Amino acid sequence: MNEKYESKLDSGLKLKLKNSLDEKIEFFGKCKVDITEEIRSELESTGVNIQTISKDIFTASGLSDQIIKLAKLNVVKYLEASQRRNFQNY
Repeated sequence: MNEKYESKLDSGLKLKLKNSLDEKIEFFGKCKVDITEEIRSELESTGVNIQTISKDIFTASGLSDQIIKLAKLNVVKYLEASQRRNFQNY
């Protein structure tokens, strides 16, 4: 991976990108600015599916190649793999 965008990925997402080539990966990200409709369109142009947005943070899902394209966008600050939690035992 290219260092310019690899530094935007957390270790969990890097691992998922290597192991899930044909599977959708759920993740969240942070942009350098609040997400407008124009920025949302730019993010979605990579092929990822944006699910929720709150100011500069978003949740999304996509394939490995789509997430790498997303990470290359200048507006993206970082991306992190979503984690499933089982709260039944709490």
